[in-house]
Amino acid sequence: MHPQYITVEGIRLAYLEKNPAGEKIIFFIHGNSSSSNAWRAQFESELLSGHRLIAFDLPAHGGSASSPDYSLPGLGRVIAMAVNQLAGGQEYIISGVSLGVNIVAEMLGQPIQPKGIVVIGSCAIGGAYTMEVVFKPGADMRPSLEDDVSMEELRQYWTRAGLCIHDEDHEKYRSFEKDYYAVQDNFRSKMFATVMAGHIGDEIALFRQSDIPILVLFGAEEKVCNIDYLDDAGLQLWQNKVFKIPGAGHFVHADLPESTNELMAAFAKDVF
Repeated sequence: MHPQYITVEGIRLAYLEKNPAGEKIIFFIHGNSSSSNAWRAQFESELLSGHRLIAFDLPAHGGSASSPDYSLPGLGRVIAMAVNQLAGGQEYIISGVSLGVNIVAEMLGQPIQPKGIVVIGSCAIGGAYTMEVVFKPGADMRPSLEDDVSMEELRQYWTRAGLCIHDEDHEKYRSFEKDYYAVQDNFRSKMFATVMAGHIGDEIALFRQSDIPILVLFGAEEKVCNIDYLDDAGLQLWQNKVFKIPGAGHFVHADLPESTNELMAAFAKDVF
């Protein structure tokens, strides 16, 4: 599958697309220092094959160009514009993982109209839901916030943070490592500096105010985020619950793709 490109605010964004004739769209937004390739198991799923699938590379990631603005609201604005251009009036769902969830939340401050939202490994913050509430005490965050990280430090981070538990042959790690070191323009430190400067929306409020059905997935073995923090956050939870998947870490969609794809397919059937 070859990347395609769209230009938004002068930024050339790469994206992957499957089944362009599909009548309903699922958009995918990857996490920090990853790429559209993170959604490979979803693109290969028979359960999702009836939909038009589109996965972006964020600015400075994968095949996308750099941007003058790596704040979460700025990223949300750019990706929202790309979604509106590519959707062309079709109904759609937006899915995000990890930092991608923050971006999905920020997108809700833009003129977009998704039928549903899929949230995986959420670290969205806002109001009473501060970083201290969202992240587990002692969570190893440095490799996701700094640019000068050695290969050994990255390997240790992968293991300690339990990003993918089921990676016996290390294929998922090799893909993650490749994407991580392909990130351009000191994205990690620049993005984190904007967060520390307060340039971030109240993402929990944005989710609440959207009144859009949300499928929330956490891995039960998550070591980065508190998997209970969205239980009573006032979101419009699909099936009135937060799904906590046994035997999965932070990247549930890659760790246990079959479970993720089954839930996404059922959610899409419901909201569409």
